[in-house]
Amino acid sequence: MIVRMRNRPGGRGLREEDDEFVVCRLCRRAFRAISRTHLVCKHGFDADHPILEYLGRFRLRRAESKDVSTRRRNCLCRTFERQGRRWTRRRIIEELRRAGARTARRDLARRQPKLAYAVTRTFGRWRDACAAAGFRYVHGSTKWTPDVILQAIKADLRAGRAVNEKSVRRRSAGLPSAARLEFGPWDAALRAAGIDPARVRKARVWTHAGVIAEIRRRRDDGLDLSFTSTKQRDTGFFAAALRRFGSWSAALAAAGVDPMRVRRHAARTAEGLVSAVRGERRAGRPVNFAAMRRRDPNLVAACLRRFRSWDRTMELAGIEPGRGRLAQAWTPEKVMQSIRNQKATGGPLNIVHVRVRGLVDAATKRYGAWDAALRAAGVDPSEVRLRRAPGWRRLP
Repeated sequence: MIVRMRNRPGGRGLREEDDEFVVCRLCRRAFRAISRTHLVCKHGFDADHPILEYLGRFRLRRAESKDVSTRRRNCLCRTFERQGRRWTRRRIIEELRRAGARTARRDLARRQPKLAYAVTRTFGRWRDACAAAGFRYVHGSTKWTPDVILQAIKADLRAGRAVNEKSVRRRSAGLPSAARLEFGPWDAALRAAGIDPARVRKARVWTHAGVIAEIRRRRDDGLDLSFTSTKQRDTGFFAAALRRFGSWSAALAAAGVDPMRVRRHAARTAEGLVSAVRGERRAGRPVNFAAMRRRDPNLVAACLRRFRSWDRTMELAGIEPGRGRLAQAWTPEKVMQSIRNQKATGGPLNIVHVRVRGLVDAATKRYGAWDAALRAAGVDPSEVRLRRAPGWRRLP
């Protein structure tokens, strides 16, 4: 392909672009994709987000050709399909049939927003998605007159479904909203339908005495009364205890239970936290934030509560914040295994788009070039390289 020049009145000449390459607005060279390396090394862009800075400076929408964008999108689609994260037409239809033939678009958007978005993006209209799934289209809106509201409540009760407000709203958000407009509170709508609200209400009113009695009952039954366990087991009871007593420790103390005896983790002092971080460092383990959060999230949470930031914790432990990460030892076997794992997962293997820069540096150091490392791992470099357009040449 020969790159031609196009003269613009009152401006500089720019190379014409097509679907196979784009032109750098600074040096006028043609590329399949303007990379981070080119912008940083050639034009002195800042290393943090140079492509976004380039796009914003020239008000561009993309820094790569349509061909590269299509290849990248297809690669991501294949990866997501292998991982079960892509919404294909077949998967959408299966999920719609599993949801039920009488599911309305509004109810589906509330329960499964990702599926509803995939339906709109793939089929355009809810009516077309229903036809593809093989069931009748159900319009999401209903004219809620007082008689229709009362009949719907009675029908749910006869069918054995819960008619408390939360359960009804989970099934159909329009019915409770319409009932509030026509009757006021949900209890008034239930009374108009001849139903005693107290008999169908599932929420329990927790008084001070009720909270204390429940804590003592759980203690006698041998249940775990720690903060985390109680919150996960019964969120409503836990929230009521906090409202009544201000804190879970105060509720336990009012029930005659020592909060210190039911805690899963002992209270840590500032010296103990700093000593724990130093111990991790002496053991030869990385103490940067990401590694510590994976290894001991409770220690990290306690340090953040006490010292407000992880860098402050590192300083108190006598460790320079930037030195918390231990250098990764890239052996030849590890380099080969990383390249093969990257190919197996469908990740990019061209030198510009490999995310782990330490892998590229180690492979170049040990094998002389990235292509040599790819060949040693059994990967053909020509299959992963983003080539320039055929016939490309640099103009003087």
